[in-house]
Amino acid sequence: MFDNEYEESPRRAGKRWPLLALAGFLLVGLALLWQFHPWQAASSGGTAVTGTTTTGTAGVKEGQPDPPIYWQTIEETIAQGLHLTVAQVKGGLQPPPGQRDSLGIAHVASEQGISEAQLRIIEIDAIQKGHNVLVRMGILTQQGSDQGMQTIRHWDQATLDDHVTGWFLNN
Repeated sequence: MFDNEYEESPRRAGKRWPLLALAGFLLVGLALLWQFHPWQAASSGGTAVTGTTTTGTAGVKEGQPDPPIYWQTIEETIAQGLHLTVAQVKGGLQPPPGQRDSLGIAHVASEQGISEAQLRIIEIDAIQKGHNVLVRMGILTQQGSDQGMQTIRHWDQATLDDHVTGWFLNN
């Protein structure tokens, strides 16, 4: 039928085009997904602080594509600043019996004799250390970290405390 046993029939060669088109479409889709995934916003200096999913505010933990070492660094640094273990901080954040809401990191800090101003320094320092880890890992650029930290430093204390509390409760 064919002179060369390795030649393809025209019918078979024609079936390859849709397959190639599908493969190309998938590659373009994956490239777009990669480009617009939340961690890319962080490394390109967008509003994401740590590569997390963001809704315009940096540091929101939704989706958590950041490596666990980032959250561990923040939690351990805050716990050390409060003279507690991570487990003790998490325990202190649990709502008392009969109450639905956590008392928050500010409550845990005040129980330890830590002022609001001291707590702010502890929280900012912890987040900076988390960013440093991501920068060293190549997940976050220094510029992205600097921009994210600038945003976080402008948060009011209640917003900062809410984020920190949420990070401890969700890990």
